[in-house]
Amino acid sequence: MSSKVLVALVSVVLGIYPLSPAQAIENGIDATGNSHVVKIVSKYNTSKVKMCSGGVLSEYIVVTAAHCLDDESGLLSKEIWVLPPGSVSNRDSSGAYLRDSTWISVDGTQITLTYQNSSQKVEDDDLAFLVLSKPVELKISTSIPSEDETLRLKSSNAPLRLYGYGYISDSGNSSDAPRYYIARFDSQTPTSVKNSGYASSSESTSCQGDSGGPVLSITPTNVTVVGVITGGATSVRCGKKQNDGKYYTLFTYLSRYANLAFAAASSANKKVAESSNQLKLSAEEAKTKAESDLATTRQESSNLQSELKSTQDELSDALFQIEELERVIQNLQNEIKLLTSKLTVTINCVKGSRTKKVTGIDPKCPTGYKKK
Repeated sequence: MSSKVLVALVSVVLGIYPLSPAQAIENGIDATGNSHVVKIVSKYNTSKVKMCSGGVLSEYIVVTAAHCLDDESGLLSKEIWVLPPGSVSNRDSSGAYLRDSTWISVDGTQITLTYQNSSQKVEDDDLAFLVLSKPVELKISTSIPSEDETLRLKSSNAPLRLYGYGYISDSGNSSDAPRYYIARFDSQTPTSVKNSGYASSSESTSCQGDSGGPVLSITPTNVTVVGVITGGATSVRCGKKQNDGKYYTLFTYLSRYANLAFAAASSANKKVAESSNQLKLSAEEAKTKAESDLATTRQESSNLQSELKSTQDELSDALFQIEELERVIQNLQNEIKLLTSKLTVTINCVKGSRTKKVTGIDPKCPTGYKKK
């Protein structure tokens, strides 16, 4: 194993190889919907992107292999995205990824400064922590082991679960869904790569694109992210079975990088605090505006009530005046009727050729005369 070429799990440049639907990790088990593994896509150059895997440490922090994040010049990519945990990504008819609103951009990266990839081999300290621009859903919380815990897991050949989004065979079959397989923490095989160890299995192995995928120790009460997949001896695209009948996958221990994890967590906490402060400020501004609007509304309501009261008083006065006028008119009509009744009237009465004038308040013709 000392002369092994460790490019097998270096991230795949998408578009170089034709892609066909399948499942990640050779001889693996479907892990669609799992909250601990994510697909990572980074910009490689103007026309290509790189695909790797990553492990979810918290709602805002994802860990992956450092070699997943460099561009064609060897510098850290300026465009890195994380897809939702356990998701199945979409592609167009040409095989290119269809970016949508579920993709989460990376705001910050804590990466090992000693990592170099110029040799095209997996180097020491191949690890990076990503701070996300918005949270992912983590259904079950995880922890990072101490060095003592890592040594205990190794010495006991503890069972491990390895997750990834890579190829599933040397022939190039790949998938947009994650897979996992169960291996053992190998306590015997040495490695020249610092802070790393091997997971061995006689049935399954990791492939290109599984780089950065989480290596988990799972008990009934805890999920521990022991490390991330970084390399291994390869056949073509997947791990090569050794003479002892086992596959060996190299992974980097997280226990030695608590400082980077802490720095990423601090950055994430700062982001959350800033977001919280911004929400608090927005809430306070909204409260102040609401209180101001309420005071204005109350004043306007008070003014309207005063105007309404004044209008009601004016209307009451007008009604009273109308009633007074109606009484005056009625009295006048009565007086007119009375006066009219007191006026004298002259009528002409005739009887044959004779005519008489009769004057009075209510004149009547004499007997035998008729009113002319």
